[in-house]
Amino acid sequence: MSRLAKVPVVIPKGVDVQITDLGRSIKVKGPKGEMSKVFAPVVKIVSKDGSLFFEKTENSNFGKMMLGTVSSIVRSMVKGVQEGFEKKLNILGVGYGFTVKGQELTIMCGYSNDVIFPLPKEVQAVAVKTALTLTSFDKEILGKIAAEIRAVRPPEPYKGKGIRYDGEVVRKKAGKSAAGASGAK
Repeated sequence: MSRLAKVPVVIPKGVDVQITDLGRSIKVKGPKGEMSKVFAPVVKIVSKDGSLFFEKTENSNFGKMMLGTVSSIVRSMVKGVQEGFEKKLNILGVGYGFTVKGQELTIMCGYSNDVIFPLPKEVQAVAVKTALTLTSFDKEILGKIAAEIRAVRPPEPYKGKGIRYDGEVVRKKAGKSAAGASGAK
């Protein structure tokens, strides 16, 4: 059994949790937003004394795997509607930058035209020149959107230009001139 699934999820004040469909479906509502998910029938979610517990309904390898997965997803749901999640991106390059208007992100990244990226309603963005901060209550959507934005212009290994996560280290390669200089004459 998953160690994470053994620890119950404590429901904080201000968060409402509804479990339906014999413990397969969960709906979590809090100050940041509202989420709902339906899980495989091999795991049952039970609410007791202000906490959520997870039980296997069948003793199979799939049931063991899903037990930890479901508990992790439910933890993220509860944390997301209570506190929210945040991802930071930086863009490096001359003339590169981000601008946000409503739910539309404009990325200036060296292409002939600016890239216009529509943001879903669950994600809010704040841009300050070359830094972008994305916030959301849904960890899954936030990670997907951050990865799609990074894919517009991933960091290249020679000069390091491109979009990267905050704190991401890009190992630089030596160029052609450095590679040819060390060769035999």
